[in-house]
Amino acid sequence: MPEILVLYYSGSGAVRDMAQLIARGVSMVPGAAARVRTVPRVSTVCEAVEASVPDEGAPYASAADLEECIGLAVGSPTRFGNMAAPMKYFLDGTAALWARGALAGRPAAVFTSTTSLHGGQESTLLSMMLPLLHHGMLVLGLPYGEPDLSATSSGGSPYGATHWAGPRNDRPISDEEEALPGPGQTAGHHRTATAAMSTDGARPARLLLRRARAGVLGTLSRRFPGYPAGSAVPFALDASGCPALLLSSLAAHTQNLGADQRASLTVHADDVVTGARVCVMGDILPIEQDSHAAARYLALLPEAATYAGFGDFRFYGMAPVAVHYIGGFGDIRWFDGSELLLPASALDERADDIVGHMNEDHGPALAAYCRLHHGLAPHEARMLCIDGDGFDVLADGRVLRFDFPEAVADPDQARRHLVRMAREAR
Repeated sequence: MPEILVLYYSGSGAVRDMAQLIARGVSMVPGAAARVRTVPRVSTVCEAVEASVPDEGAPYASAADLEECIGLAVGSPTRFGNMAAPMKYFLDGTAALWARGALAGRPAAVFTSTTSLHGGQESTLLSMMLPLLHHGMLVLGLPYGEPDLSATSSGGSPYGATHWAGPRNDRPISDEEEALPGPGQTAGHHRTATAAMSTDGARPARLLLRRARAGVLGTLSRRFPGYPAGSAVPFALDASGCPALLLSSLAAHTQNLGADQRASLTVHADDVVTGARVCVMGDILPIEQDSHAAARYLALLPEAATYAGFGDFRFYGMAPVAVHYIGGFGDIRWFDGSELLLPASALDERADDIVGHMNEDHGPALAAYCRLHHGLAPHEARMLCIDGDGFDVLADGRVLRFDFPEAVADPDQARRHLVRMAREAR
């Protein structure tokens, strides 16, 4: 399982406690796990050497820990507005990784604890960001879209998670501080929301597919063996990202699939020459007619309800095997079909409840979303479905797609994005 490295130095235990909470937050992200490591103290006595294994707590970190993990959360107490010497000493020793670009493109975040409320929290966070930026890592903070960030009276910063430990380091982590997403959880969501092979690959491809309502279905022709046959077909992605199709047994492409289930689905943006396009290759097989994928298809393509009642039509699903994505000039990527898909999540389980709640209580907000993001002022707006990438709204008979800035996995994350969007639309 992909791991986020939670790396910390703690003098009095406050940063250690934060690291443990952050590791717990990472474990809440589907498809991610935490690897907790610390660093030894440094000494002004050259002959002083720490034991290779600490007497208690997390093991000491190594360069291999950094290289093996897919994301990083770094924590240190403040020392005159800077990170503590043990953490800086460790990071200063990562030049070999920097020379190879081993950490480039990976998500990272920072956290700290101070004894006074204005004791240099943000400058300490910034000091830890600098070496991470030199490594080419993608540094994440806490956006003001998090409502708790504007309400906290103790720790909490847009630069990262913080804790006010008090003059004697005896203040526990407050409910306000704990409620804010920890950096490891943020990094975990960021990384597992995209493909493990390519941070920028899978999600843009999936978003392009979610915005599309039709594509070219490629099958192997029965009539002309060995030749590919293309058909224009409507489709919709299920919550995970698998394409669902409603096909007639009378169509040549359905008969082709009966002989060979291997197929491709290709979609493109408005400009087929310079715009993004994606080709998904996989196996297409029948799915249950009352499945969530079928229900989502009919929600996004309501005009298909008539055909769904005909005896020769049935629903099919594609299991992706490989994906070829072209984001533009020089942006060409291949990745495994499984990387296209979002893991099952708590959001999936609550999706119908969220849709019902938005339609019953937040119709004006949905209309405001349409004005802000699509330049439309609908008389009626209704949410059709929600998934880890965003949601779809039916506005005066037109289906509009709204993407979240990052993939989400639970209802609370989705709520925060919906609240932020409502504020922006005011």
